[in-house]
Amino acid sequence: MEIKTPLSPGEFFDKFTILVNKVYCCENKEDVMWAMIGLVELAAAAKQVMSQSDWEQIALPLTELRDANIVLWELENQLRRRAPTDIEGIASDSVDIRNKNADRWDEKDSINDLLLGTMEVKEHD
Repeated sequence: MEIKTPLSPGEFFDKFTILVNKVYCCENKEDVMWAMIGLVELAAAAKQVMSQSDWEQIALPLTELRDANIVLWELENQLRRRAPTDIEGIASDSVDIRNKNADRWDEKDSINDLLLGTMEVKEHD
């Protein structure tokens, strides 16, 4: 079964920036390859969105979204490296991740507002 899920502009650019970050931050060569393939697949759609939009309008929130995803990548790696007994460190990392995800949501929402996107997701057969 194929499920087609339309993405809001904020979600689309979130996925795009995550893939860009994977290309530069991921240590696993196979994951880098798949991230590059994903970027190629999304590039045409990104070009279409950008050609229909005022780039200057979303440049700042898009950059901030990319930066939030870089910080999240680092925080999540830090959390994964913690010993299971480091409860205080895990709790602290979890709070930082929750807060950074709130920032990330704000940036996605800002992009949606600027590009008149919505967060509606529909499933199709």
